[in-house]
Amino acid sequence: MNPSYTIVGTPFSTFTRTAASALNFKGIPFKQESTLPHTELARKHHPFGFIPSLVITEGDNELNLGETQAIARYIDRIAPSPSLTDVNLELSEKLWELVSIIAGIGFKSVQVGVVKPRLESINEGKESTEECRAHLESSGGVQALHDFFQTLESLKSGNGPYLLGSNPTWPDFFLFPLVSDLLATPDADIVPPGIVGWSKEMESVKGIKETHRGTLADGGRP
Repeated sequence: MNPSYTIVGTPFSTFTRTAASALNFKGIPFKQESTLPHTELARKHHPFGFIPSLVITEGDNELNLGETQAIARYIDRIAPSPSLTDVNLELSEKLWELVSIIAGIGFKSVQVGVVKPRLESINEGKESTEECRAHLESSGGVQALHDFFQTLESLKSGNGPYLLGSNPTWPDFFLFPLVSDLLATPDADIVPPGIVGWSKEMESVKGIKETHRGTLADGGRP
Protein backbone atom coordinates (compact mmCIF):
# COMPACT_ATOMS: atom_id res chain seq x y z
CA MET A 1 0.00 0.00 0.00
CA ASN A 2 1.35 3.40 -0.98
CA PRO A 3 1.41 6.00 1.79
CA SER A 4 -0.84 9.05 1.70
CA TYR A 5 0.37 12.52 2.59
CA THR A 6 -1.07 15.53 4.39
CA ILE A 7 0.60 18.92 4.74
CA VAL A 8 -0.35 20.64 7.99
CA GLY A 9 -0.03 24.42 7.74
CA THR A 10 -1.70 27.53 6.38
CA PRO A 11 -1.11 28.42 2.72
CA PHE A 12 -0.09 31.86 4.02
CA SER A 13 3.06 30.34 5.54
CA THR A 14 6.10 30.63 3.29
CA PHE A 15 7.61 27.39 4.58
CA THR A 16 4.31 25.56 4.08
CA ARG A 17 4.21 26.86 0.53
CA THR A 18 7.74 25.58 -0.11
CA ALA A 19 6.77 22.06 0.93
CA ALA A 20 3.45 22.10 -0.92
CA SER A 21 5.06 23.50 -4.08
CA ALA A 22 7.68 20.75 -4.05
CA LEU A 23 5.05 18.04 -3.66
CA ASN A 24 3.19 19.48 -6.64
CA PHE A 25 6.43 19.73 -8.63
CA LYS A 26 7.20 16.08 -7.91
CA GLY A 27 3.65 14.99 -8.76
CA ILE A 28 2.98 13.62 -5.27
CA PRO A 29 -0.73 13.77 -4.32
CA PHE A 30 -1.46 15.27 -0.91
CA LYS A 31 -4.13 16.85 1.23
CA GLN A 32 -3.65 20.05 3.19
CA GLU A 33 -4.98 20.88 6.64
CA SER A 34 -4.74 24.63 7.11
CA THR A 35 -3.66 25.85 10.52
CA LEU A 36 -1.56 28.58 12.06
CA PRO A 37 1.52 27.82 14.16
CA HIS A 38 1.11 26.85 17.82
CA THR A 39 -2.50 25.71 17.47
CA GLU A 40 -3.67 22.40 18.88
CA LEU A 41 -3.50 20.89 15.39
CA ALA A 42 0.02 22.21 14.80
CA ARG A 43 1.21 20.85 18.16
CA LYS A 44 -0.34 17.48 17.38
CA HIS A 45 2.13 17.04 14.53
CA HIS A 46 5.15 19.11 15.62
CA PRO A 47 6.63 19.09 19.15
CA PHE A 48 6.88 22.90 19.18
CA GLY A 49 3.77 23.62 17.15
CA PHE A 50 5.65 24.90 14.10
CA ILE A 51 4.42 24.53 10.54
CA PRO A 52 4.52 22.82 8.18
CA SER A 53 4.43 19.18 9.16
CA LEU A 54 4.13 16.32 6.72
CA VAL A 55 1.85 13.54 7.94
CA ILE A 56 2.74 10.21 6.34
CA THR A 57 -0.03 7.62 6.63
CA GLU A 58 0.37 4.01 5.60
CA GLY A 59 -2.43 1.74 6.72
CA ASP A 60 -2.89 2.24 10.45
CA ASN A 61 0.57 3.73 10.84
CA GLU A 62 0.94 7.52 10.96
CA LEU A 63 4.27 9.33 11.08
CA ASN A 64 4.82 13.06 11.54
CA LEU A 65 7.74 14.86 9.96
CA GLY A 66 8.36 18.48 10.85
CA GLU A 67 10.87 21.12 9.73
CA THR A 68 10.83 22.06 6.06
CA GLN A 69 14.39 21.02 5.30
CA ALA A 70 13.73 17.55 6.72
CA ILE A 71 10.55 17.37 4.65
CA ALA A 72 12.56 18.37 1.58
CA ARG A 73 15.04 15.54 2.16
CA TYR A 74 12.18 13.06 2.56
CA ILE A 75 10.46 14.25 -0.63
CA ASP A 76 13.74 13.86 -2.52
CA ARG A 77 14.19 10.33 -1.20
CA ILE A 78 10.73 9.07 -2.16
CA ALA A 79 10.60 10.96 -5.47
CA PRO A 80 14.09 11.66 -6.82
CA SER A 81 12.65 12.68 -10.19
CA PRO A 82 12.03 15.34 -11.34
CA SER A 83 15.12 16.48 -9.51
CA LEU A 84 15.44 19.55 -7.32
CA THR A 85 19.12 18.84 -6.69
CA ASP A 86 20.40 18.67 -10.28
CA VAL A 87 23.27 21.16 -10.12
CA ASN A 88 26.84 21.41 -11.31
CA LEU A 89 28.64 22.32 -8.09
CA GLU A 90 32.09 21.34 -6.86
CA LEU A 91 30.45 20.40 -3.56
CA SER A 92 26.85 19.22 -3.85
CA GLU A 93 26.33 20.22 -0.22
CA LYS A 94 26.59 23.86 -1.30
CA LEU A 95 22.98 23.53 -2.46
CA TRP A 96 21.87 22.79 1.10
CA GLU A 97 24.12 25.53 2.41
CA LEU A 98 22.18 27.98 0.25
CA VAL A 99 18.87 26.50 1.41
CA SER A 100 19.94 27.03 5.02
CA ILE A 101 20.98 30.64 4.32
CA ILE A 102 17.64 31.41 2.67
CA ALA A 103 15.60 29.64 5.36
CA GLY A 104 17.49 31.38 8.14
CA ILE A 105 18.91 34.74 7.12
CA GLY A 106 16.55 35.18 4.18
CA PHE A 107 13.43 34.54 6.25
CA LYS A 108 14.62 36.91 8.96
CA SER A 109 15.54 39.63 6.45
CA VAL A 110 12.37 39.42 4.36
CA GLN A 111 9.63 38.35 6.74
CA VAL A 112 10.77 39.47 10.18
CA GLY A 113 12.53 42.63 9.04
CA VAL A 114 10.08 43.97 6.46
CA VAL A 115 6.96 41.99 5.51
CA LYS A 116 5.56 41.33 8.99
CA PRO A 117 6.12 44.89 10.29
CA ARG A 118 4.55 46.22 7.08
CA LEU A 119 1.47 44.02 7.50
CA GLU A 120 1.15 45.03 11.15
CA SER A 121 1.26 48.67 10.09
CA ILE A 122 -1.40 48.12 7.42
CA ASN A 123 -3.66 46.22 9.83
CA GLU A 124 -3.35 48.89 12.53
CA GLY A 125 -3.94 51.71 10.05
CA LYS A 126 -2.15 54.25 12.24
CA GLU A 127 0.59 55.38 9.87
CA SER A 128 1.03 56.17 6.21
CA THR A 129 2.95 54.02 3.75
CA GLU A 130 5.81 56.51 3.89
CA GLU A 131 5.86 56.60 7.70
CA CYS A 132 6.05 52.82 7.84
CA ARG A 133 8.93 52.83 5.35
CA ALA A 134 10.75 55.34 7.52
CA HIS A 135 10.35 53.02 10.50
CA LEU A 136 11.58 50.05 8.47
CA GLU A 137 14.64 52.05 7.48
CA SER A 138 15.38 53.32 10.99
CA SER A 139 15.02 49.80 12.41
CA GLY A 140 17.66 48.51 10.01
CA GLY A 141 15.20 46.23 8.24
CA VAL A 142 15.62 47.80 4.81
CA GLN A 143 19.41 47.75 5.01
CA ALA A 144 19.43 44.13 6.18
CA LEU A 145 17.24 43.23 3.22
CA HIS A 146 19.57 45.04 0.81
CA ASP A 147 22.52 43.17 2.35
CA PHE A 148 20.76 39.82 2.01
CA PHE A 149 19.95 40.32 -1.67
CA GLN A 150 23.47 41.56 -2.38
CA THR A 151 25.01 38.51 -0.73
CA LEU A 152 22.51 36.21 -2.44
CA GLU A 153 23.63 37.55 -5.80
CA SER A 154 27.21 36.53 -4.99
CA LEU A 155 26.05 33.00 -4.12
CA LYS A 156 24.28 32.34 -7.41
CA SER A 157 25.93 29.82 -9.71
CA GLY A 158 25.67 28.94 -13.38
CA ASN A 159 24.30 30.89 -16.31
CA GLY A 160 20.68 29.81 -16.20
CA PRO A 161 17.64 31.74 -15.00
CA TYR A 162 17.56 30.04 -11.59
CA LEU A 163 19.73 30.46 -8.51
CA LEU A 164 22.00 27.53 -9.33
CA GLY A 165 21.77 27.28 -13.09
CA SER A 166 19.38 26.13 -15.76
CA ASN A 167 17.05 24.08 -13.54
CA PRO A 168 14.96 25.07 -10.51
CA THR A 169 16.32 23.56 -7.31
CA TRP A 170 15.48 23.56 -3.61
CA PRO A 171 16.98 27.03 -2.98
CA ASP A 172 14.57 28.46 -5.58
CA PHE A 173 11.64 26.77 -3.85
CA PHE A 174 12.68 28.16 -0.47
CA LEU A 175 13.24 31.68 -1.79
CA PHE A 176 10.19 32.11 -4.00
CA PRO A 177 7.52 32.33 -1.26
CA LEU A 178 9.57 35.00 0.53
CA VAL A 179 10.00 37.12 -2.58
CA SER A 180 6.38 36.61 -3.62
CA ASP A 181 5.25 38.02 -0.27
CA LEU A 182 7.63 40.96 -0.49
CA LEU A 183 6.49 41.83 -4.01
CA ALA A 184 2.91 41.96 -2.72
CA THR A 185 3.73 44.80 -0.30
CA PRO A 186 4.40 48.53 -0.78
CA ASP A 187 8.08 47.64 -0.28
CA ALA A 188 8.33 45.73 -3.56
CA ASP A 189 10.65 48.44 -4.88
CA ILE A 190 13.38 47.12 -2.58
CA VAL A 191 13.59 43.90 -4.59
CA PRO A 192 16.47 44.03 -7.10
CA PRO A 193 15.48 43.80 -10.80
CA GLY A 194 17.36 40.52 -11.17
CA ILE A 195 15.30 38.91 -8.40
CA VAL A 196 12.10 40.30 -9.92
CA GLY A 197 13.03 38.66 -13.22
CA TRP A 198 13.89 35.41 -11.45
CA SER A 199 10.51 35.52 -9.69
CA LYS A 200 8.68 35.85 -13.00
CA GLU A 201 10.63 32.85 -14.31
CA MET A 202 9.67 30.85 -11.23
CA GLU A 203 5.97 31.55 -11.76
CA SER A 204 6.02 29.17 -14.73
CA VAL A 205 7.58 26.31 -12.73
CA LYS A 206 5.21 23.47 -11.88
CA GLY A 207 4.00 23.71 -8.30
CA ILE A 208 4.21 27.48 -7.95
CA LYS A 209 0.87 28.59 -9.39
CA GLU A 210 -0.79 25.60 -7.73
CA THR A 211 0.12 27.04 -4.31
CA HIS A 212 -0.77 30.69 -4.98
CA ARG A 213 -4.20 30.57 -3.38
CA GLY A 214 -4.31 31.85 0.18
CA THR A 215 -0.92 33.57 0.02
CA LEU A 216 -0.24 37.24 0.65
CA ALA A 217 0.06 37.76 -3.10
CA ASP A 218 -3.44 36.30 -3.42
CA GLY A 219 -4.78 38.74 -0.84
CA GLY A 220 -4.68 36.19 1.95
CA ARG A 221 -4.07 36.92 5.60
CA PRO A 222 -3.06 34.64 8.49
